[in-house]
Amino acid sequence: MAEQLSGDWLGLASRVCVVTGGGGGIGRAVAINLARAGAHVAAIDRDEQGLEKTRSKLPGNRHVIAPCDVTNADSITAAAGTIEKALGPANVLVNAAAILRPGSLDTLSLAEWNMVLSVNLTGYFLCAQIFGAQMRREKRGSLVEIRDAVSEYGHFAHSSGHRALKPPSKNQTYRGYRLLRGSPTRKSRKGAPGSGGREVRIASRR
Repeated sequence: MAEQLSGDWLGLASRVCVVTGGGGGIGRAVAINLARAGAHVAAIDRDEQGLEKTRSKLPGNRHVIAPCDVTNADSITAAAGTIEKALGPANVLVNAAAILRPGSLDTLSLAEWNMVLSVNLTGYFLCAQIFGAQMRREKRGSLVEIRDAVSEYGHFAHSSGHRALKPPSKNQTYRGYRLLRGSPTRKSRKGAPGSGGREVRIASRR
């Protein structure tokens, strides 16, 4: 089990941080590092076994896991209620849930394309809407989107679903938006925890 980081350099001590896709991959890595930074982590995912494994790796005790289908508003609402009851309203939402269906334009089915969009785009919208309501009520909060460079410069010959949001890659980008009075300011930070030495950009609205 990882040790917690000393100090509160990210200002996350005791903040309630919700991580979608927390049952594995990037979502699990984000959840672990948020917990190390002192946050109270709520990991949500459809993969219940993956969530249990994530919980076992989180340092500290005040964390929650909640099974959730990010394509279903009722499922997200239920998870949000469970999390708020256990930890309080969300202060941060990290949207890490995403899927990839490799294939060229002439082989990818419409059903596969729609599934990618429902998880990678609609899922982001629904989670931002539902957890964002808690943040607006508290008059503070941050929404963070995780994606990679391929989501901006997609390679259609190799993957028609690539541009929908992101697959795992070595060029992840973290972008956050602070929900408070709509007055945007932006900051950049390199070498965030868990970035493995890769460049990570964080933009926030305070």
